[in-house]
Amino acid sequence: MSNIYVPFKDRSEWNDVTPIEQDDGPNPVVPIAYTDKFRDTMNYFRAVLKNNEISERALALTDEVINLNAANYTAWYYRRDLKEEMEYTDAMTEENQKNYQVWYHRQAILEKSRDVGSELELVARIISEDSKNYHAWVHRQWVVKEFNLWSGELQYLDGLIKDDVRNNSAWNHRFFVISHLDPSLSDKTRLEEIKYAFTSINLAPNNESPWNYAKGVASAKGGSDAAYQALKEGAEALLKRAPVNPFGHYVLLDCCTRSGTNQDLERGIVLCDNLVKFDGIRKKYWEFRKQKLSKDLAH
Repeated sequence: MSNIYVPFKDRSEWNDVTPIEQDDGPNPVVPIAYTDKFRDTMNYFRAVLKNNEISERALALTDEVINLNAANYTAWYYRRDLKEEMEYTDAMTEENQKNYQVWYHRQAILEKSRDVGSELELVARIISEDSKNYHAWVHRQWVVKEFNLWSGELQYLDGLIKDDVRNNSAWNHRFFVISHLDPSLSDKTRLEEIKYAFTSINLAPNNESPWNYAKGVASAKGGSDAAYQALKEGAEALLKRAPVNPFGHYVLLDCCTRSGTNQDLERGIVLCDNLVKFDGIRKKYWEFRKQKLSKDLAH
C-alpha cells in the first residue's frame, strides 16, 4: 500500500463536500504551523461535523483524524455515537424482534460503522428463541453476504438441524449458503447435500423440509442427472421402509417425470394413483399430473 498522501479534493468520494477552514480570527497572535496534511484533513472533518454526516466515509475520516492526533476528543466522540446507537438498537431489537423498522435501522448502522462485532451471535440468540423469525433470518443472510462471513454458517446450521430436523428456515438458509459457496452447484456439492438431507429424512420420513431441500438441490440451475439419480435411489430406499410416505412418492414422481422414458412415465402414473390415496388434500393436483403423464405417454 502506498504511503503517499492524497488530498481530499483529489478523492472522488469527497467531491461533493466543501471543506471548512479553521477560524483563528482576523489577527492570530501565534498561528500554529499545521502541516498541509493536518490542515486538509481537519478542514474536511469540520465539514462532516457541520453536516452531521453519519456515513462510512465519515467513519473512515475519523481514522485519519485520530492517526494525526490521537487526543482528538471530537473524533473519538463521533465514533462513540455510532457505538451507543448500536447498543441502543441491540436493546430495541431484543424487545421488538419482529419489527421491520428496527432490523432495517440495524442494517443501516452496520453499513456505516462496518463493525460487525458479535452480530451473528445476537441473531443466533434471537433465532434460538423463535426459529421461524423471518426478519432475523433475512438479516442474517444480509450480514453473512455483506461481511463475507460464510465460513462458519454450515456448522451453525448443522447444529440447528440436529436440534430440530423440522426447522424449515434452517434448511432454506443452508441452500442460500451452499449456493454461494458453490455457485455452479457441482455434482459433488449436490450429491453431498442430498446425502446430508437423507440423513434427516431417515430420522423423520414425514418431515417435508429435507425432502424439499434435496429436491431443490437436485433441480436447481437446470438440474443434474447424477443428483436426480441419487434422489431417486434415496426415495426408493425410503419407500421400502415406509411405503405410504407421500413425500417419497412425489419426489420419485419428479424423478420419473424428468427421465421421460415410457417405463418411468408408466411408473409415474402409478405414483400419482398412490398420491391420490396418500395425499387426499391435493387429490385434484395429482389427478392433473396423472392426466399430463398419460398424454406424454400417448405421444
